[in-house]
Amino acid sequence: MGVRSAGVGISNLLMVGVLGSGLLGGCTTVPEEIRVPISGWPSYEYLYLASRTGIDRQVDLAITPVQLPDPQAVTNGYLRGQFAVAQLSAVELLDLCNRAPARCPVVVLVLDESRGGDQLAVHRSVPSIEALRGRRVAVTFSTLGPYVLQLALKPHGLRISDVLTRNMPLEQMAGALARREVEAAVVYSPFSEQVARGGHTRMLFTSRETPGEILHLLVVNPEELARHPGRIAKLVKAWQLAHQQAQAEPRASVARMAQREGLSSSEFVQAETGLRYFSLEQQIPLLAPGGTVATNLARVQAVQQQLDLSPKGGPLPRVDAEPVKAALEP
Repeated sequence: MGVRSAGVGISNLLMVGVLGSGLLGGCTTVPEEIRVPISGWPSYEYLYLASRTGIDRQVDLAITPVQLPDPQAVTNGYLRGQFAVAQLSAVELLDLCNRAPARCPVVVLVLDESRGGDQLAVHRSVPSIEALRGRRVAVTFSTLGPYVLQLALKPHGLRISDVLTRNMPLEQMAGALARREVEAAVVYSPFSEQVARGGHTRMLFTSRETPGEILHLLVVNPEELARHPGRIAKLVKAWQLAHQQAQAEPRASVARMAQREGLSSSEFVQAETGLRYFSLEQQIPLLAPGGTVATNLARVQAVQQQLDLSPKGGPLPRVDAEPVKAALEP
């Protein structure tokens, strides 16, 4: 099965077969509980969908979604021990590992590859990326914003030091652009849709121009994975079933996920056109030693270090395909 662009018909997604009848029917055991933090990003919604539709109970799991404003809050919650799992970009994952090397999470699933979802929005008065030299650009408090900004600037002969970065919460960027407090902002869904609604901006760069650079991942505390590998495999199965639910009932599924994101259904579908999802079968080589995920993490870390966004010698997260393999077992 090939990789799919999420907006090109949900019906083509994740045709990996039906789980065994022991998982899907007549379970009488008490579901295992797991808290999953969710910040704004379309692919993070599928575990929310699993919880709200009862899909999680089909695999004897009780997912409790916890709404948080941004990935920084997710990272902080993980560091405080509030969550054993997190949904983060590879860039944000490396930030977390730099802050707490001993608790550096393990990557167990690729949630998506950003193929247009991460964007550089500019005020309509800005004619080009080259014209951003010396101007104010809003970025998130994590290093994801500077990382995406560097991807946008580099082909045009600019560096981050050539612009004036302003750390800002994502929800404030639309207003800041409209008031010309900044001339550009690094945004992603659902905030990119908020920025576009005012008609004050246009996109000069998206991650579609740099395929393979930005992955979003499900990561797990190493102690949790060692103690409860079956629970994590169930979480992966719930993710798979949620995608299958979206395939079977796209209108209701999209409406539910879009509402939590503060988007219309059409905006949510449009946002997903900037993502690529992978079936569980496709995940195994992605998560293999020396595979796509490990290579991506090493490349992202090298760029962060070149930009002085992270310290030299920081840890690289471990990548483990075993939960996906267990989730594929009948």
